[in-house]
Amino acid sequence: MQIILEPLIMAGNTGVEMVSTDGAVCLVFLILSCYVVDYPEQCLVTCSKYGTCVKCKAKVTKLQDPQPKDPRSQKWTEDIFKEAQSIAGQNSHAFYDHCMSQEVAGGVPKPFWTGFPLCNINRVITPDILHQLYQGILKHLIAWCQSILTPEQLDEHIRCLPHGLRLRQFKNGLSALSQISGPERKNMAKILLGCLIGAIPTMAFWHHRQL
Repeated sequence: MQIILEPLIMAGNTGVEMVSTDGAVCLVFLILSCYVVDYPEQCLVTCSKYGTCVKCKAKVTKLQDPQPKDPRSQKWTEDIFKEAQSIAGQNSHAFYDHCMSQEVAGGVPKPFWTGFPLCNINRVITPDILHQLYQGILKHLIAWCQSILTPEQLDEHIRCLPHGLRLRQFKNGLSALSQISGPERKNMAKILLGCLIGAIPTMAFWHHRQL
């Protein structure tokens, strides 16, 4: 990635002449503004310890806290690298251990984005809809529904749902499913709320709606 994207450094600093649709020649400054990858690659690219947030400094055990944490930044990550280098010297194991203790992955001490103009790699990372939303958050939602009811009761509610336009019918419920695809989880999300009607007091639904 360092070799492939290296021309962006000069293009972002000095600009590149490009012809617009009306024939005018414009001086365009190119910057790295969006980076789309799965979560493991997000951690690799941002030098974040696996299991932590690539956007903020929340520790693994604090991801569920309602209070937002301080945001990660390139400068903060680079400062951790410099601090680890001053402590560890040529000892790569000590360098790695110090970085990991600060929730920073020490496997890539010289990331490709160093020196990119107007770039904060932690801000340009986009959410992974499949793995972080449908196969991440939705897993928790289903687990909560199965704790409010039971897995068997939730399956029964799902089987009793009436047919609806663009709604998938899970004839055997959810607990019988093993390998679940992204589209299947998306269809699950459409029916979960209806399965909880009668299992939660009406005032709880009203309070949630007010929030």
